[in-house]
Amino acid sequence: ARRCGAVLTPVIPWLNGQVAAHPGTLSLAQGMVNWEPPESVRALAAGGDPPAADLHRYGAMAGDADLLAAIEAELTGVRGLDLDGSALLVTAGSNMAFASLCQVILDPGDEVILPLPYYFNHVMAVQLAGGVPVTPDLGSRPEAGALEALVGPRTRAIVTVSPGNPSGVVQPPAQLAAINRLCGERGLLHISDEAYADFVFGAVPHHSPGRASGSAGHTVSLFSLSKAYGMAGWRVGYAAVPRQLLAALAKVQDTVLICPPRRCQRAAVAALAAGPALVPPADRRPGGAAAAPAVGGGGSAGRRAGAGAAGRTGWRLLCPAGLPLPARRHGADGAAGA
Repeated sequence: ARRCGAVLTPVIPWLNGQVAAHPGTLSLAQGMVNWEPPESVRALAAGGDPPAADLHRYGAMAGDADLLAAIEAELTGVRGLDLDGSALLVTAGSNMAFASLCQVILDPGDEVILPLPYYFNHVMAVQLAGGVPVTPDLGSRPEAGALEALVGPRTRAIVTVSPGNPSGVVQPPAQLAAINRLCGERGLLHISDEAYADFVFGAVPHHSPGRASGSAGHTVSLFSLSKAYGMAGWRVGYAAVPRQLLAALAKVQDTVLICPPRRCQRAAVAALAAGPALVPPADRRPGGAAAAPAVGGGGSAGRRAGAGAAGRTGWRLLCPAGLPLPARRHGADGAAGA
């Protein structure tokens, strides 16, 4: 289809091929952590806990009841979200949730604002749905006024990623709240990607825009078990979405997935009960900065400082032809490490 020809080419497979072709290369491209999932998840993967018989059958479209209950407890008790007016949806990674949303909210030519530096899979999802990504360079912490100037008759959503992927920058709570209010006032969705919510190392705390009272009707909050929980291969993400979108999202979910893989959901229940491998449970609190260890490389996640690459010199940067290197370096003003 001509539409696919206009979609960005995924860079990670290309880079993985380059790494394989150059033995000894350290890839900083993909946000894949080097710690293991919680012990309860590892035990399930090792077959120590026989699967229940019903795991072999189709499950509920949005996710199994026990996982949805665990997610609700996580989002309200730890993240502090106001879920009044929200529905919960479990997907095969939070990328799938974003892509499904694009299918639901975009007609050809509709626009989504994704400030630079954007997460490339977000742009690809917008393009696959026939939408137009609007990618302004508004600095590392875009303000609501600058974003409002870009809103037009075809604008459907504004996307924020905090902590940022790939920048690692944490957006100040007041600015995220202002963007959320803007979306509510202008009839837009605020899509808040919070996959790196526990990767906070500076003075600026992570903040979920969905915490604002009455925000559920125009806010999408995306979360993942791939990063802090070390479960990238399990492909479990979840979203709090405006309840009025669930019927349309069900059409996409039923067509693509039918239901989230049920053994993966069982692992997710165990993971949420244990807490993330990155952050001690006592350090996770709504609006607070997590007492996380220093991390570098691998996008916004990667290796623990000093692991593997410590002391190595003479690294060579591999960059695909035509892809510009970052023009701005984000400093230590709340960044999670770029």
